Amino acid sequence: MAIVTAVFCCVGALAITGSLHHIDKDLLGWWLCEQQVKSGGLNGRPEKLPDVCYSWWVLSSLIMIDRVQWIHKESLLNLSWTVRRRFISSILLMDVETGSAIARLENSHGATVNRIISLTESTIAFGDDEGCIKVWDTRQRTCCNSFDVHEECISDMTLASDSIRLLGTSGDGTLSVCNLQSNKVQTRSEFSEDELLSVLIMKNGRKVTCGTQTGTLLLYSWGFFKDCSLFSLADCQLVAVACLSLAAKVEETQVPLLLRLPSGGIKVCD
Repeated sequence: MAIVTAVFCCVGALAITGSLHHIDKDLLGWWLCEQQVKSGGLNGRPEKLPDVCYSWWVLSSLIMIDRVQWIHKESLLNLSWTVRRRFISSILLMDVETGSAIARLENSHGATVNRIISLTESTIAFGDDEGCIKVWDTRQRTCCNSFDVHEECISDMTLASDSIRLLGTSGDGTLSVCNLQSNKVQTRSEFSEDELLSVLIMKNGRKVTCGTQTGTLLLYSWGFFKDCSLFSLADCQLVAVACLSLAAKVEETQVPLLLRLPSGGIKVCD
């Protein structure tokens, strides 16, 4: 485990329990910023190359202790743009058991791919940074569906049990339902003030839950995506998003979200 990963876990635990006052924030902030190398990226320990994973741990820790402004932002953005330009147009699919290439999809997207999910043995859905969702047939190497439905990055996707409707969430604060059979956007939710980070179909398809960046959960009834109930988890924001993101990877349609809630419980907002 990289040192910055352990630091993030410790800082996150202290943040959730309201105990950040035990940290020397200036000293820790200085050490975290020292992980920024000449190229602008962030590494996990001395002599390691920078990568996105290390950057996430470091920046998240800096945000929690309110020292992220100490990072040299211009260098970081320049590195990000360089990496994005290298990987913007093609996707390579590989067999993890044999290491052999299954398919290469050239010029698959006009923007960097941000989310990938497998729909069937031969079809995969991709969501990019500009809000476009595409479904590709890996055997034919052709694009089956394309939906320019969102204004910002696709954060998550999930396929309904009928295998026809594909749900997607975006940084623009909306949820979309795309019909793969008609190749049309079936509906789109009202705008939320928060970025939507994850989506999960629950209660045998009767409910849809979305996680947001502030930890609020949006609960929709299937077919009524213009209206939702908001559940604020108060001091459990980080836990709420993490649990929902993890549950979204489970194939079962009914997944219990096990949260240790504060004494006030869940507050239902109008």
